[in-house]
Amino acid sequence: MTSASRIVVFSTVLASCGVGEAPPPGGGDGPSCADYCEDVTNACTGADAQYASHAACMEYCEDTGGFAAGSLDDSDTNTIGCRVFHAGAAADAPAT
Repeated sequence: MTSASRIVVFSTVLASCGVGEAPPPGGGDGPSCADYCEDVTNACTGADAQYASHAACMEYCEDTGGFAAGSLDDSDTNTIGCRVFHAGAAADAPAT
């Protein structure tokens, strides 16, 4: 699979997370933007990068995205947990 195909697949998987309704979390035990951004910037690099930098990811996640924390079991809701779940899937299967 080409890098462009992996980006399309990863973007499609993230799009499957739907639309979140709650504001971004202010802390606590749930998944955080820091968790997501670390995972996605480590798993998706070079041509597969989803964000220009870790800082750009944090800005989007905390300021623009408006994501609820959710849980690490989320796989089809637009939460930080869903994004962490799919970033982990990208790390586990980089060729898909």
